[in-house]
Amino acid sequence: MSRTKKFSWLSLCLIVVVYGVFGWIVAQSSVSWSEDLVEQGKAWGLILDDKDATVIIDLLGVALILIIAVGLTAPIALSAIFFGIWLRSETKAWFSILGWAFAVVFIIRWIAYFAKFLLLLCAALLGRLELQGAGYNNWQTFIILSLICLGGFGGGVLSFMLLSAGNR
Repeated sequence: MSRTKKFSWLSLCLIVVVYGVFGWIVAQSSVSWSEDLVEQGKAWGLILDDKDATVIIDLLGVALILIIAVGLTAPIALSAIFFGIWLRSETKAWFSILGWAFAVVFIIRWIAYFAKFLLLLCAALLGRLELQGAGYNNWQTFIILSLICLGGFGGGVLSFMLLSAGNR
């Protein structure tokens, strides 16, 4: 059977839509965020304009997407790095429990942001499972998943910019 028959195109469309909406939200929010970033930059002595701040915000969105893609395509290697010898002593386990409790407080405090992140993570996980089921290896999965997610994100940002420029 060929790979195109095994792959579910519905999940691909879902990933593109989810990341497109994420791109739209980031582009829409970057208008107010860039103003705040420019003001903070002036307070620190940095010279930023709105376009530079918007590019920085968009690059942070791209970095988040790539972190999700890497985290999903190499979970065994990452878990070995993060949790390899960490929980072997009581002190480290105690600090780990405090750290997770602190993380739970942050999750509850910013539940709206965490829900958006969880939606991005679940869509990418769906894509990873579909690609893994289609027989792609980890590197191919990472590249395809990154391109699909970044394409959806870029499409959302670009569509917001084009539609908002038409309304001015």
